[in-house]
Amino acid sequence: MMRKWLIPAVLLIAAVAWFMRTSWISAESRDLIVYSDVLRGPLRMTVQTTGPLRPVRTVPVGSEVSGTVAWLGADFNDQVKEGQEIARLKPELFESRVAQATASHEHAQAALRKAELVVEDLVRMLPVQTSLAEATLAEAQSALEVAEYNWNRVNDLYGKGNAPEAEWRSIKAQYETARSARERARLALERSRLDEKIQVEQARQDVALARANVSQAKASLDLARQDLERCTIRAPMNGLVLRRLVSVGEPVVSALTAQHLFIITPDLTRMQLHANVSETDIALVREGQRAEFTVDACGERKFSGVVTLVKNDPTTMQGVVTFQVLIDVENRDEVLKPEMTANVSIEVIKRDNALKIDNTTLRFQPPVSKDELARLTRELKWPDLPGRDEQIAAAERDGEDSATSGLRGIWASQRWLWTRENGEWKPVPVWIGLGDSNETEILSGVEAGRRFIQAYVPRSGLGYSVKQAIQLANPGNRSI
Repeated sequence: MMRKWLIPAVLLIAAVAWFMRTSWISAESRDLIVYSDVLRGPLRMTVQTTGPLRPVRTVPVGSEVSGTVAWLGADFNDQVKEGQEIARLKPELFESRVAQATASHEHAQAALRKAELVVEDLVRMLPVQTSLAEATLAEAQSALEVAEYNWNRVNDLYGKGNAPEAEWRSIKAQYETARSARERARLALERSRLDEKIQVEQARQDVALARANVSQAKASLDLARQDLERCTIRAPMNGLVLRRLVSVGEPVVSALTAQHLFIITPDLTRMQLHANVSETDIALVREGQRAEFTVDACGERKFSGVVTLVKNDPTTMQGVVTFQVLIDVENRDEVLKPEMTANVSIEVIKRDNALKIDNTTLRFQPPVSKDELARLTRELKWPDLPGRDEQIAAAERDGEDSATSGLRGIWASQRWLWTRENGEWKPVPVWIGLGDSNETEILSGVEAGRRFIQAYVPRSGLGYSVKQAIQLANPGNRSI
């Protein structure tokens, strides 16, 4: 309870002391005016956000075949080398498939050899059959010629009545038989020649089909062997096992995509902070900017990093739009762990020699009516806003990266600073830029060393009130 009343009591004592001091000023019949100077000095602006820490690269290790885990050779936090065996599935089913595919391949090879022998046999035998058919046709032609001669002779004699009818009929039958035999021999020769072409071609097609069957069986055998080989899971790279996702005896189902068994990262000495920056601040963030952050596990210890990527892909959650910013972080002592939540401060503006003024002075408004304020500011001429080249030159002068110098013009706005001369209020127009919670940069309109009113308390007949004294003693307290 004492602490609860201690701070107000101290403020009250300070206010009374200040009031006593200003009472002496009021004895000189003057109003109280507090001034603020336009200065040159450092100005720093940051964007505050949060986000998780993650390894720069992670590789999921999966199984391309379905089966049951028979053995595990790696666990959480284990260091593994590329090609190292880290898991095995039960191989019995795949061994049976290899044996079946081997038998099918051998059967196809045997069928190919048989088809090739058939071709060789046809190529050798069909020409012989054609030669025999040619000889048979020659014999039939000779027999026909003899039968035709006898038929012509007997037919002449029969026509003259010098040959019996029985002989004539017998010779005629022999002649017609010889003609039929010659025709059969001719057809047999044509058939033999046709077979010599068609049967060989068909046999060669059978060889081609058998060869294709051998290739298909070989492919099936290779696939079965690959599936058997895939029962052994190997590390794809040197790294650290972040997660083990299965246990011995657990079934692994790989239907459309490989089921993950492990998650491996190359190392944790470099990590990446995935900061979620709101849409109102994202335009200030650029690649190459420095960032500082803390994590709850390390208390007040500050870590640093560099912005490497500002993603253009937005994320919307409950109507809030954020953009992901990637920050590279050194983690040589590996005190930072994956998925730790970091409280991030991205330094978006850093100027070593900026022209600046106190924010309280910017907020000051003289105690005049709206009509009087309009009259005082009606004829004001605004100073020129520095162009792009001037902004870059000013950035180099102020110790700022030229990549962020364009932000000066983007966030430029007009304000009045106030002075009081001979009892009259005098507004001075200026262009202001970015700033922090205490100070704001002045882009143009005034030079360093000018003084402007930060606070004004008119003197009443009783001097200054305690409330006014407290306000001036603590200008940042705007709620009094």
